[in-house]
Amino acid sequence: MQCVQEYSPAVDMWSMGVILFILLSGYSPFDDENDAVLFEKIKKGEYDADDPIWDQVSLPAKDLVVRPNWFTPLRVYKLLLRTFQGWLRVWQLVLGTC
Repeated sequence: MQCVQEYSPAVDMWSMGVILFILLSGYSPFDDENDAVLFEKIKKGEYDADDPIWDQVSLPAKDLVVRPNWFTPLRVYKLLLRTFQGWLRVWQLVLGTC
């Protein structure tokens, strides 16, 4: 029998990482016709990011999703927080609210 873990904000962070990957690339990071193999890939964080589409994605965006172990919830949270803080500073400069 498998251990059931509680739902936490870490689940949301992981989901945000997967959604961001899909938005940037147009495809899911995890794919396999065999459900058992697919679930193992998800649990291990084994994803495919070698598609040529990534050549057209900015380095900061790739930094969020194509680095090793990016699917760890804490890493996704920290990277998203850092990125959004940077975007907020840019908007403050653009809007003159600094």
